Amino acid sequence: AVGTFKAAEGASAPDHKIWVTAKYTDKSSLDSGGNYAGTVLYDFAKPVTDVLAKIGAKETTGYYPLGFATGVTISMSKNVPADVQQNVQDTMKKIDDGTISVKLDTSKIGG
Repeated sequence: AVGTFKAAEGASAPDHKIWVTAKYTDKSSLDSGGNYAGTVLYDFAKPVTDVLAKIGAKETTGYYPLGFATGVTISMSKNVPADVQQNVQDTMKKIDDGTISVKLDTSKIGG
């Protein structure tokens, strides 16, 4: 991640900012150039509790989708413009309530 931040910092210009996003944990401490957009954060407390309850109920198979209702959120940097932050929040809400449907695509990239 350090190299990604350095590359974004070096490639950014006053009229063209390169943004860096991360996954799982907050990487803001790696950003020295103001390029950190945010992180998709995962809180596994609810999923683990739910899965353990299913195991306790003798379920032996299943699928547990991670999403905004089950511990996933997007943390955004203060560097991200307010209108963009609001658009992200609105989009998360629409995905969560089903207004926007995200297609699961597991096909091979580039082929």
